Amino acid sequence: MSNLRTLVKPGDHASVDGTTVGSDIIVPAVTGKSIVICDVTVQGTSEGSLHTESGGGGIVAYVVDGHQSYTAPIRVARGKPLYSNINAPHTITYYVM
Repeated sequence: MSNLRTLVKPGDHASVDGTTVGSDIIVPAVTGKSIVICDVTVQGTSEGSLHTESGGGGIVAYVVDGHQSYTAPIRVARGKPLYSNINAPHTITYYVM
């Protein structure tokens, strides 16, 4: 079984007001480490994506309204930042490992 499934407690949360149109950096890159996304909560009505490039490239996940809890967390490529283009307040729970 993957060690990602046995993690007990999320490492951190990132909350974004989502009022800026375009891509907001959510979690900066950490050299030699990966960001692991556990869940995303979107307040209000907006859809968008989480991605690794400021222009919207490198899509990691598409996100819709409400709460998305991932049974198998989503791992971002090592050394990459996490961006969001969701235009509503949202919170992302993640680990850096």
